[in-house]
Amino acid sequence: MEPESIDEAILPRTFRDAVILTRELGKEYLLIDSLCILQKKDEDGNPESKADWEKDCADHRFDGFLKLQAPRQYVTLSTDGGAQFHVCDVIDQFDVNVEQGELNKKKRGLALSRWTIYRTKNSDVLGVWRWHTVRDIYTDEESRPYREGKTLQHYQNLFERYSTLGLSYVTDRPRAIVGLEQRLKTALKSAGGYGIFQSNFHRGLLWHRQRSQVALNRTKFEPQDRVPSWSWVAFDGEIRDMYVPFGETDKAEYIVSPFEGLSPGAQFTETSSGKSAELRALVRTFKLAEGTKSELILDERDRQLDEPLKCVIVRASNGAKDRTHFVLVVSFLGVEGGADIYERAGVASLDAAEIQPLRDREYVRIR
Repeated sequence: MEPESIDEAILPRTFRDAVILTRELGKEYLLIDSLCILQKKDEDGNPESKADWEKDCADHRFDGFLKLQAPRQYVTLSTDGGAQFHVCDVIDQFDVNVEQGELNKKKRGLALSRWTIYRTKNSDVLGVWRWHTVRDIYTDEESRPYREGKTLQHYQNLFERYSTLGLSYVTDRPRAIVGLEQRLKTALKSAGGYGIFQSNFHRGLLWHRQRSQVALNRTKFEPQDRVPSWSWVAFDGEIRDMYVPFGETDKAEYIVSPFEGLSPGAQFTETSSGKSAELRALVRTFKLAEGTKSELILDERDRQLDEPLKCVIVRASNGAKDRTHFVLVVSFLGVEGGADIYERAGVASLDAAEIQPLRDREYVRIR
C-alpha cells in the first residue's frame, strides 16, 4: 500500500516554502512542528501557542518566508588600485532578530541540531548557525585535561541555554531534554539522567539560579514523572553553573550517586534501575562567618532555613591552606523508613572553618 501523501497545493505558503528549501538542500525529510504536535486549546478553541509560533519573518503561516527584500540605498567607493566596495546600513542583527526572538525562546531542540537556518524579516539571505558537538570537541588535537575542561564547559553552556527556553508546559522539560541528554551520554560514554552525568556527577550538582532571579520555581510533576530536587530539570527558571576552578578541586567522599553501577550511555529511570532517584550522603552543619569570601545562593532567595544550616560537601579545593568547599545546601523534610530525608535548597562556597566537624557517618537520603 502506498503511503498517504499531502497535496502541496493545499499547504499554507510558509509550509510550501519550507518544502522548497528542504529540496534545494538535498534533504529527503521535513518535520513541521506545528503539524506534528497537538497543542492545548483555550476556551475559545484556538491553539494556545498560535500567537507565539506566528511571530516569525512571516506574518502568519500563509505568508511564506522566501521573499524578495526591499532594495537598500548604498554608496560605492573605490580604492587607489581600482577595487570597488559598497557601504550600506547593517540590517542583520542576529542577537535581536534570532537570539532574542520570540520563536527562538520557544525552541525545544535547538541544541540537537548541528546546523540551524534562520530567516528574519530584515535579512537578505538565509543565516546559518552551527553548533559544535561534544564529539567535535573530543577530536581536537589538544591535551586531555584541556579537552575535558572544554567538553565540560560546552555541555554546561548548553544546559544553561536550555534553561532559558520557554516551554508551553514546564512539566515537559524532562521529556524535551531526553534527545540532547542521550547524545551527550553517548559522547561522554557515561550514564546519567535528569540533566546530570555520572562522569562529572559532582560538578553537575553545583548549579544555581541566575542571580538576578528571585527564585527558581519548583515544578509540580505527576508522581510517575517525579524529578529529584538536586536536578535543575526539576525547576522552571534560568540556571548557571557554579564557578569551580577546573583542576584545582577534588570531588568529596561520602556522597553516592544513583547512577553508580549503570553501564556507559545508560539512561537512569527508577523503573529500569530498580533504584530511587535519591542521593545518599553525609550531612554537615555550617555557619557563615563575616570577613570571608563565602557565598550562599539559595534556590529561593528569601527562603528561611532551619538552624543550624545543613550541607553536603561536593567538591573541595586541593590546596593545603585556605581550602574552599563547594557544597549543596539541604533542608530536612522528615524521617522515612528510619532514614532522614532531605531536599536541596541551594549551593554555597564555604571556608573550611565554617563547616563543623563530622559527628557521625550515618548516610541520609536527598530526594
